[in-house]
Amino acid sequence: MNFTLTQEKRITIIESLIKDNNLKSNIDYKFFNISPGFFLYLEYFLSENKIDITGNFIQNFEKILTLYKKQKDINLINVLLFLSDYYFYQSKKNKTNTLEQIIEKKNFIAENLNKFFIFKLNQNSLLSVIKEKIIHE
Repeated sequence: MNFTLTQEKRITIIESLIKDNNLKSNIDYKFFNISPGFFLYLEYFLSENKIDITGNFIQNFEKILTLYKKQKDINLINVLLFLSDYYFYQSKKNKTNTLEQIIEKKNFIAENLNKFFIFKLNQNSLLSVIKEKIIHE
């Protein structure tokens, strides 16, 4: 069954989850269109694995990718995509990159992640190209 929540209802549910579970979230759930279920999963995952979403993007990416390789949890694919969305959202907010650079880098990461999962590419190769793209451009 598929349910569609209005933006207002989605935010209300997430805020009640934060209150009921005493969460201290760094996720801008009002901006990101994430479901309440994924929000709760994300909060749990980040907390359990001691990942600060506002921390170093490359280190967080590497840690999540390593966890994926060990656990084969497909939810971690969405966490990686969310992490990159969050990183580029902050980049745009802090004006560290132009919109064109953000779009180019975000597409680059999404394409390479897709290749990694489809073709079972080497994790170190993926990290290397992403580091190169993020750090040196």
